[in-house]
Amino acid sequence: MIDTKTLKVVKNYSLAPCGGPTGLAMDSKNQRLFTVCRENKGMSVVDIKSGKVITTLPIGQGVDAVAYDPETHYVFCSNGDATTTIIKQESADSYSVVQTLTTQTRAKTMALDNKTHKIYLSVADMQPGTRNPIPGTFKVLVYKMK
Repeated sequence: MIDTKTLKVVKNYSLAPCGGPTGLAMDSKNQRLFTVCRENKGMSVVDIKSGKVITTLPIGQGVDAVAYDPETHYVFCSNGDATTTIIKQESADSYSVVQTLTTQTRAKTMALDNKTHKIYLSVADMQPGTRNPIPGTFKVLVYKMK
């Protein structure tokens, strides 16, 4: 936790069982933090006030980003394994995986438009057997909930 007036860290919280956190999103209304982690392939929900991990849900491999839509109460976790895990917030402390969206391998950098409720994932085709992008193949994948 950071004191915004002094810009000092005043508390540290354990994210266990989360390992290798890569992204954070926040539900300000319910004071919940969503953290996605590569080592345990999970998204943990943390109570901001107490630091307690409320629950951890399974997500895909190679997660990069997480986004929370406060209007629809969906949490999106973009994974490098060609999936985005979509989690429904039933209440501040209740969550369920509702869909594993098939995307494209390495489509893991994500943005959410809270007005249109669309998610955007950037990706490029890779040279076989490498992590090198093929020139001219960059694209943005756009998804909207039905």
